[in-house]
This record gives sequence, structure tokens and C-alpha cells, in this order.
Amino acid sequence: MPNWSGSMLTTKGQALQAKVDAGTTTLALTKMKIGSGTLADGQSIASLTDLISPQQNVGISAISAADNITTVTGVITNTGLTTGFYVRELGLFATDPTEGEILYSMIIDSAPDYLPPEGDSVTVSEEFAYNIIVSNAASVTATINQAGLVTASILAAHNTDANAHTAAFAIHNAATDAHADLLHLRKNSTAYVVGDVKRSPTLPSYAYIECTIAGTTAATEPTWPDVGSTVTDGGVTWIVRDLRVADAQFDASTKIATTSFVQRALGNNQGWKTISADTVLTGADAGKVIGISSNTTSDITITLPAASSVPIGAVFKFASNSTAKTITIKTSGSDTITAGYQNGSYVPVTSISMTGLQATAELACATTDGWFLVSGTSQLKASEYFKCSLGSNGYQKLPSGLILQWGMITPSTINTQTQFTFPIAFPTGGLVLIAAAYSGGTTFVGAQGYVVNATTGSVMNTATSTVVCWLAIGK
Repeated sequence: MPNWSGSMLTTKGQALQAKVDAGTTTLALTKMKIGSGTLADGQSIASLTDLISPQQNVGISAISAADNITTVTGVITNTGLTTGFYVRELGLFATDPTEGEILYSMIIDSAPDYLPPEGDSVTVSEEFAYNIIVSNAASVTATINQAGLVTASILAAHNTDANAHTAAFAIHNAATDAHADLLHLRKNSTAYVVGDVKRSPTLPSYAYIECTIAGTTAATEPTWPDVGSTVTDGGVTWIVRDLRVADAQFDASTKIATTSFVQRALGNNQGWKTISADTVLTGADAGKVIGISSNTTSDITITLPAASSVPIGAVFKFASNSTAKTITIKTSGSDTITAGYQNGSYVPVTSISMTGLQATAELACATTDGWFLVSGTSQLKASEYFKCSLGSNGYQKLPSGLILQWGMITPSTINTQTQFTFPIAFPTGGLVLIAAAYSGGTTFVGAQGYVVNATTGSVMNTATSTVVCWLAIGK
């Protein structure tokens, strides 16, 4: 802990002080200096003309007087210091009219602090206040270092001085273009190019102007029109735009966008909403992924908001983490969902369902009263590519174009071909037909079959009252 003590005038300092007391000069303080030296045996401060081991000059940041005590303040820092040292000595320098700059006074610290070099774990900035006793404070002056540091207390004292900035304010306030560059204000008789953006103190706080036709502005500022309108300014044409940001989810204006708006516009979902029970969605859920919790204990129904209440293009995504429950997504009122394209036309429904882990659906608002099933496992089931009929006589289409058809038939005559019609026609024809027959229980009899044409198959059995099961593959 610092223990500064023993402040003493040097011999030259005493001589200068005598001149000050006699009124032949003033005490003109110039700087402070810190060092790391210690007095040798028999050495005194009075005999010194400089610090014993000077390390750093300290500019005078402030000077103040109270009664007959004058306080000189400086701030030290380790910025730029390459080697640390213990601050053991502090000297105050002044100008003698005949000697020049002299070491006026000095003080020693018997328990010095260490000033670390720059780049150490600690950045140091410390205020030093040096008190001197004078008979006339008005006779003391100081050279204030304009590049020196100031402390918060010095700055506070400066800022509370009512006259501190009077001259600077007067000059600043008289300048008509004081902030033109800083605030990007429009200037008279100045050239601008297309795309330049400027402000004007006569515009509303939320408005700015953008150059749409290049040229040079007039000698006086024009009267600005409403937002969205243009104005001629000498050879320049400006359009007045609204600075207020676009953040509403479906904002389609030319307002400046927030990062959250941009993220949504890039296709990122605006949130995740987990549900485990019947839920009615609102327009605020548009753009979110609706996650069905694995904790769902029963079949649930999710109701979409009215299509008329959300913008065209609003998207709702659904993802199920439930392994066994059925999730029904239904419309509001008379709205419909176009779930797939089958038999040459779109199929409107009022609900779709999802079952099983990782079942998904994505619905987009297509009209004011209709939704479109865009993607997901629910869309695959409704797609023409996966069209199916899962009855005892049915079919399954696959995206490759392959079609599986199956059924059962009981021929009236044994050992005779019996023809039948496939559930649907093969667009380009059947490839193969497989037949098997049984007469009840576990008794199987011979059967055979073949594809007659794209719409017809034929089977034959070798026993009466037997059912022939067939499987046809085609495309």
C-alpha cells in the first residue's frame, strides 16, 4: 500500500519559491515525473536536480486551489510501458526565470506499488495528486498537457463548469452544416448519384431521401412531400422513404428489414410449438413447426386458423414424435385442403391425418378459403404417385411407375380359364400374374394365371369351390 511522505523542496526549488514569495515571478508548474530510485545513504532530496531513477513523465491534467493549498493532479498509465517498475519517487517540476525547468519538489514512497508493463494481466490508470502549500494560490500556474489523461473526477469538475464549453458551443451552433457529414444530411449545391441516401432536419424522424436521378442539388432545400413521393431538387430527383423497419412476418414493403425478418425470409422457421392435446392454431403460429409430443396419450385434433385470417403463402409445418397416435389436422369453417392430384383432378378434403413416428405435413395457405398440402408423409399418401386402394381387391402405385394389383375370384368351372377385370388398368400393360388357390382350411390346390391385356387377367383352378388369389404386376 503506498506511503508517500517527506515532501521537500529541492535547493533550486527553494530558490524559486523565494522569488515567488518576493513577487518577482509566479510558480509555473510544468510536469510531474515518476521514478523507481531510492535515496542513497547521506543523499537528500534538497540536493537533487532530477529523480534518482526517472521512468515516466506525467503530464499535469488539472490544478486546483483551496485556501493556501494547491493540488496538482496527473494520471499515470502503463500504456506503452515495456518494463514494469516500483513507483518509489514522484517529482514536481517548474520553470525558473533564470534556471529554466527545474526539479521543484519531490516526495518518496516507502511502500511503493508496482506498475506492470503493457500487456500484463492488469491495465493500470492511476491518479496522482500532489499538494503544495503556497502563501498566494493566485501566483501558481500550470502547463496542462492537452494529450494527457483525465480522471472521472477531473472530467466531472470540467463539465460542471458553466463556462467550460461556451466558446466551442458558439462556434458549433453558428455552423449550418455542423453535422452534415456525421448525420448524412442533404447539402445545397452538391452532386449526388443514384442510390445515395440522405437525411434532412425538416423531414419526419422516420423518413429519409434516396436519389433516383443523379445531379446537383439546388441552392435551397425543397419542401419534402409525403413518404413514397418524389421531388425535384435542382438536377436531383429524390424519393422519400420510410425508415421504420419491416419486422411483421409478411411485410412486403421497402422498409429496412431486421435480422429476424431476414431469417424468416430465407426459409428459417420462426419458432417451434410443442402440443400434446387438441389445439386450435392462430395466425401467430404461421411459420412455426408444430411438434406433436412423444407424451401424447390419445388421438388429437389440430384445427387450422381460417385461411382468410392469414396471408396467402403462410405455411404451417407439422412433425410427429408420437409412435402410435393419430393426429388429425382439420380446417376451420368451410375451408378445404387440396391434398393431392388423383384421377386428373385435385382432391379437396376438410382434414388430413398423420400416424407414426416422424410423420410430417406442410400446409400452405393458397386462397382465402383453401389450403394446399405441399409436402410431408401425409402428402405422399395423397399423391398420385402413391395412389392406392387397400381393399381385398385393390392396388398400389409406386413413384417408379410400377403398379401392384391383387384380388380373389372363385371360378365356376375347374380346369377352365376364367377372366376378370383388374381394379385399374395398367397404363402400358401387365408384366406378370401369379395365382394360388385353396379349398378351405389349409388345403391348397393347383392354380395358374396370366395377363390377358392391360385391363384383364385370367386364372384357372383344378378343383371346384376353390378361391383363387392373384397378384398382378405391371406399369
